[in-house]
Amino acid sequence: NLSQTIAEPISLEIASVLTEQDVEIRDIRPQASLEIPNPLPFIVGGALLVGVLAALAGWLIYRKRSARSRFDNRTPGQVATDELAHISGLGLAQAGEFTEHYALVTTCLCTYIERQYDVLALEQTTSELKRTLRTTPMSETLAASYIHLFADSDLVKFADFEPSVETAQKLVDQAQTLVNLSDDEVTTLAADQNDSSQGNLPP
Repeated sequence: NLSQTIAEPISLEIASVLTEQDVEIRDIRPQASLEIPNPLPFIVGGALLVGVLAALAGWLIYRKRSARSRFDNRTPGQVATDELAHISGLGLAQAGEFTEHYALVTTCLCTYIERQYDVLALEQTTSELKRTLRTTPMSETLAASYIHLFADSDLVKFADFEPSVETAQKLVDQAQTLVNLSDDEVTTLAADQNDSSQGNLPP
């Protein structure tokens, strides 16, 4: 509905800021102006800063990788042994951090398998890795031992199974034994291949 209402008149008294003696007429003050700085220098400076930081980060990454590839002459077995010793020193099993403990050990073993046998292991499930190990020179007995350890670890990592502290502590020793057996197999295989190649040489 549309309605019209007439309000009663209200009297307002406006007090002047001028005194009675001030009768000079003045102009109205102009509108205040704000100076807006030119954003171009800030944009250019920010772009240069980002470029410098990106170049510095790239140089540091390159230097780190280059230094690692240049000076890390350890064999895959030595790398795995050092990593397992580091994991053991973390004390995760004693603290009840079983999931992280088992994850670190299995990641170490998968990394070792990748470097020693030149196969992808980190992104594979246990069943997939079981098939992959058949394509490597690893013996069936040793491959079965790896898969058994990975299967037990999967129960802890994915099925919320809690082993005893003693069992979790033995995991590092079991992993180290597998690494040692693998190194022995690879060394023996390389020696056999070397003897075979020398035997095929003409007298």
